[in-house]
Amino acid sequence: MDDVTFSRGPARRPAVRVSDPLLQWATGLQTKERRIYAGWLAEVGKIETLDEAMAAAGFSQITIKHGSGNMVTHWAVETANLFVVAEGVQSIGEMKHTEDRYGIAFGWRTLEGGRQQSVLRFRGFLRELLQVGFYEPLLITAKSTLTGDVINALTRQYE
Repeated sequence: MDDVTFSRGPARRPAVRVSDPLLQWATGLQTKERRIYAGWLAEVGKIETLDEAMAAAGFSQITIKHGSGNMVTHWAVETANLFVVAEGVQSIGEMKHTEDRYGIAFGWRTLEGGRQQSVLRFRGFLRELLQVGFYEPLLITAKSTLTGDVINALTRQYE
């Protein structure tokens, strides 16, 4: 252990590592072509097998301008035909008053400036990807006002 050097530096949080491919909702983001896109997105170039499956399923690519100003290419999934991996659906009120979860997580995060924003996450399978042999679950995320809409849609489907 004599050759091991420890040093002090600023405390850093470990980066969250999620191995599931990410499918997220975008509301009104500007595209490279200067039009507005609203729909589900999965970033291109993150997971090779996902890229191959998205291409085989016939999804098109779209380049979006993010808030940072960076242009990022995504797979555009305008309608997500999902099979949700969950034991049931709880309302937002139920999730506020219990730590029990059935596969759908809801919470609040604090943005820069102190504003609170709701976040919803769950795993699911995209029908079009299953049809081309991609059997890995996706991590589906939605935030802000869409979280309540997604919970309501999942509740209606579950009923």
